[in-house]
Amino acid sequence: MTHFYKYIIVGSLATVVDLAIFVFLTSGLSINYLLATTASVILATAVKFSLCLRFVFTLRQQSLNRAWWYQLSTSFLALFANLILMYLLVETMSFNQLTIMLIDGLLWARAITTALVFLFNFSMSKYVVFRDY
Repeated sequence: MTHFYKYIIVGSLATVVDLAIFVFLTSGLSINYLLATTASVILATAVKFSLCLRFVFTLRQQSLNRAWWYQLSTSFLALFANLILMYLLVETMSFNQLTIMLIDGLLWARAITTALVFLFNFSMSKYVVFRDY
């Protein structure tokens, strides 16, 4: 199975973690959607990195530290993109006032944002974080 298809599976699992944490924080604890996005992205990134190490990319032990720092750097950029997109969808396009197919607009905004950032995350993982592996 190619890296891309394995990454889709790993990314899907990380997305489930991301969305579950986001829903729990926004709906269960009434935390601001931008703070909830930050927390859910950070935790999902840790899950994704661990799963990528295990199932998608092979990595020599001596390269783990470098890969972790690259992951942190690229994740910061992805988090920034997530926050900007969430803000635009919620504040500019009023997604927070929508309910589509019984699903809250904030969750739709989070899902759309995650889908838009997916290719960036894959590219960064393959060509920066785990390059040459």
